[in-house]
Amino acid sequence: MRNVNRSILLLMFLLTVDCTDQNLTSPEDSRYITAADELEAVLEAARHDKSDSELAGIYARNISPDGTIDLLQPGTSQMIYITQSASDSSNSFYLAVYKAGPTKLPFDINTLIGMVQDTAARNVLETAFQLLGRVHIDPSVHYSDSDLIMTVVKDYEAAESFYTINQDAVTDLYLIPSKTLSVSGVDNSADWIANLRSETGDNLVLHINTQLGNKVTVISR
Repeated sequence: MRNVNRSILLLMFLLTVDCTDQNLTSPEDSRYITAADELEAVLEAARHDKSDSELAGIYARNISPDGTIDLLQPGTSQMIYITQSASDSSNSFYLAVYKAGPTKLPFDINTLIGMVQDTAARNVLETAFQLLGRVHIDPSVHYSDSDLIMTVVKDYEAAESFYTINQDAVTDLYLIPSKTLSVSGVDNSADWIANLRSETGDNLVLHINTQLGNKVTVISR
């Protein structure tokens, strides 16, 4: 996993080194982004490669408390999008890059799984990730953006306690396809997984069910 992170950091450095000396106060910079901000551009890039591409998942590494990623801090945080092509049951991975748009990564699902640091979170996500070649998030599904999800996480009692005890804690968010039972049967959905982690090795993993009004349950602590 350390080698994976080093590869990402090197790629981010090469992509951003020519952009960092430009005016950072311009309104079109989009230095700080939520998960939804780059989604349209990601799908446009993915469909240029494979016309039937749809969103399959999002990985926000070390997301800020306000639910954004700072694209000028590639060494500490990234926003990675996973798309799925039904025609060949494949996934592609795109990295949001400052002033460069979505950039395709030489990733596969195992690379993504290797980036999940907490064992409990990895066990939950590995099953979902292995299915991403065959499933995607239905475009009609409504789910909250990362800024609202981080508000939900911070207001959850177990998370409040975790952040209080672990002052160095950081948060990773994962958006994955899911299914929800309803009166009409089984509905397509998309849920968030939040992994709160500290340098001491403490972890808290939460499931946020978007179809149930962002209901939070503890997966592991």
